[in-house]
Amino acid sequence: MNHNLTTDILPSAVPRTARIPVETTEKESYQKCSRILIVDDQEANIRLLEGLLRRAGYTQLVSTTYSCETLHLYDALQPDLILLDLMMPIMDGYEVMDQLQQMIPAGS
Repeated sequence: MNHNLTTDILPSAVPRTARIPVETTEKESYQKCSRILIVDDQEANIRLLEGLLRRAGYTQLVSTTYSCETLHLYDALQPDLILLDLMMPIMDGYEVMDQLQQMIPAGS
């Protein structure tokens, strides 16, 4: 069953300006505090991902084109999400994941 939030669920005594869904506020708050690390050897891919994420409301973005920097950046940033290219020179994404697995506590 679909509900209209402003007319079906919220009481009419609530002022119209206060009828903002809680989920939107929580989502925006989460987006502002979420830390995202982007690792890709193609600068164009990084710019694309950063643009998409910023338009979606994410503000704490760190990126690198050098896979070898990933472990240091992970340690410094403690990101909530890592967007990792798998096909990169020097150290590919699979090698990065193997090394990250040693740094990330089990169950986290």
